[in-house]
Amino acid sequence: MTHLLTVLSIMQYAVRVGDWTDTAMEEPLQEHEEQRSQMVAWMLEEMEWRSQGLQVLAQENGLAQEGVLITVCQYWWVWVSADALLVLFGLCWLHRQRSVGSESTSQQGSSSSAEKE
Repeated sequence: MTHLLTVLSIMQYAVRVGDWTDTAMEEPLQEHEEQRSQMVAWMLEEMEWRSQGLQVLAQENGLAQEGVLITVCQYWWVWVSADALLVLFGLCWLHRQRSVGSESTSQQGSSSSAEKE
C-alpha cells in the first residue's frame, strides 16, 4: 500500500511539473513564433524589393546589350580576320600532321623491307 501511495504521489508531482513546464515554455514559444513571422515578412519584402531591382536592371541591361551589339557589329572585320587566321592555322596543322604521318609510314616500310632481306 505504501508503494502505491508513493507511486501516486510521484505521478501527481510529475503532472504538476508537466503543467509548469508547459506554461513556462508557452511564452518563449510565442516569442519565437512572433520573431519567425517577422523574419518571414521581412524576407518576403526583401524578395519583392530584389525582384523589382532585377526588373530595373534587366531593362537597363537590355539597353546596354544593344549598345554592345552595335559596337561589336561595327568591328566585324576584326572577327573575320580572327576567323581567317584560325582557318589558316588549322590548315597548316593538318598539313603538318599528314606529312609527319607519311614520313613515319615510309620509315616503317623501309625498315620492314630491310628486315625481309
